[in-house]
Amino acid sequence: MQLFAIFAGAFAFLFPRQAQGLMTVATNAIKQTSTQIKNTGGEVFGPFLPANVWTATKVKQVAAKYVFEYGLNCNPVMIAAMVKIESRYNPKAYRFEKHLNDASYGLMQTMTKTAQWLYDDMKYRAFPRPTGSDLYDGYVSLYFGMAYVDYLSKYGKKQRDERWIVESYNGGPGNSNPGTQNHLRKYYEAKTEVA
Repeated sequence: MQLFAIFAGAFAFLFPRQAQGLMTVATNAIKQTSTQIKNTGGEVFGPFLPANVWTATKVKQVAAKYVFEYGLNCNPVMIAAMVKIESRYNPKAYRFEKHLNDASYGLMQTMTKTAQWLYDDMKYRAFPRPTGSDLYDGYVSLYFGMAYVDYLSKYGKKQRDERWIVESYNGGPGNSNPGTQNHLRKYYEAKTEVA
């Protein structure tokens, strides 16, 4: 940060007009990155630039479209709240899941193996069979994340409630523990913000 300040000061001295706009952009990018790291506990990685980030409104619009087009049993507000806590609306979010030897990608932090299982075995095929890098596409990540929510909503041939779905999305079907309960608490907070 100190090196950046020295460079920025020299640039501003040599090119005062151009420096003002550059400084504003750079300062905002640093603030956004710091906020992302602070709000996620450093768990989510990836480029965090304004052009990359989705909004709750965009997530809800695309989710509503997928509900209509593909018949997914998902509430767009629920999906927007899940995206907020999973990736902070960053489609380039990434987290390696060491204990599973897999990685979570994109808006919905969908694991590659889960997305491929949804495609191969469960026949969710609105998009081609995904790779990890495909899940960096917000539309692809949203679709496979919603496909998993749809699957969970009728898991075991039972209609599942919101609490069960959110905890299961985080910890696997039927898992409820302090970690998934904390995730559920964050979800309810996010849901009130995006509704």
